Amino acid sequence: MVVRRAGRTLFLLLALFAACSGALAQPSSSAIQRERRLLLFFSVRPEAALRPEEQRLMYESLLLQLSSSGGGFLVMESRNAEVPGTDRERTEKALAEEADAWVWVEVTGGLNAFAYSLSSYDLLTRKKSIETKLGKDTPVRLRDLQRRLWQEAAALLAEAYKLIEYGTEVTFKAAPGTRISGLLKEPLAIGESGALTVALPNPSLYGYRAACRGYYPLRGHFNLKDQPLELELRQEKADRWILDAGLNTMNFLSLGAGIFVLPNYLYFKLGVVPYLAGLFFSGSDDSYVESTVFYSAPLTLLSLQAGYYFNAEDARVRFYASVGAGIRLLHTAPYFGLDPISPVALQLTAGFEIPLFRSIRGYFEYIPTIYLTGEPELLRASFPAGHRAFNYLFASWMGLDFMNYSLGVRFQL
Repeated sequence: MVVRRAGRTLFLLLALFAACSGALAQPSSSAIQRERRLLLFFSVRPEAALRPEEQRLMYESLLLQLSSSGGGFLVMESRNAEVPGTDRERTEKALAEEADAWVWVEVTGGLNAFAYSLSSYDLLTRKKSIETKLGKDTPVRLRDLQRRLWQEAAALLAEAYKLIEYGTEVTFKAAPGTRISGLLKEPLAIGESGALTVALPNPSLYGYRAACRGYYPLRGHFNLKDQPLELELRQEKADRWILDAGLNTMNFLSLGAGIFVLPNYLYFKLGVVPYLAGLFFSGSDDSYVESTVFYSAPLTLLSLQAGYYFNAEDARVRFYASVGAGIRLLHTAPYFGLDPISPVALQLTAGFEIPLFRSIRGYFEYIPTIYLTGEPELLRASFPAGHRAFNYLFASWMGLDFMNYSLGVRFQL
């Protein structure tokens, strides 16, 4: 891109088009970007033996090729045709014209033995960034003016002057491994040092989410102005234990206790459903009126489950699934042990939970259960009188309860 006087409209439009094409090719950055501003000085030594119109073509060709190089800089024309005699004077001239670097191209050879010197000084680093001599061994042709004459110079300047990224620095202090999203296109990752500094455009109001395995996600926001900001994230460690209390099919109390082996995601849980006390809804053969009765059976189901949560800890609704197996214990006065009719049960659970308070969640689980048995008719006959077992399917080796569910409250400690 060229910043220049209005006298040469055609070359300005060409340069602007080429520069915009190059700018569109630049990768997106996480912070504000600004091109370097290079003040261009151009001169021709007498021994180059170039006519005024040839010098003009050389200069316009240089402007166009530097502008279309794809580098992270703007080319500014000097307001005076005369080149200052010393580096210090050129630096003062660049400062006066609000440039942060200057470039001097001096042609030393003619069209038959083209050569030039290239020098540049970076005002930001206060160092000479380029000092070299370049040229061609073959005569200069018209197509060289369009494409290749200044190709080496453009490449050297593009390498020396990259886009400047700037903004107000924000430092996050958090547990190593924390990923912070919502600020840039890609999440920021905090390393082993426990700190990360990033430059963000200002002024602006930012919202973020910080997540780390072993901790609960943390959401927050901050108002960034022109002063550096330091944020120390108060992350709460993930809970380790699970306690459940609910109703199985709205009839019997169900209890559970578990432990997270992968914080907030993978867990193992022991469950117990005692059938010693419950409510049983039975239908009368003589009427459609249903009565509610107290029911008790000397039977307890003990189960072990392995489960996994599929979405984030701070989701409004969190989904999970588990697989498990259990044993049925029969405890009567003369007998205590495995149920002789169906001693083993297999369970597949699909559930969801909704946060009620910080560590309290309401949950619903659909738990189709297979009771393994060699005597399905005896299993059917073991149900209470009046229970038609409409929610069961029977086969020669099992009974499937496809309407089993649980509703309750979960505590995470």
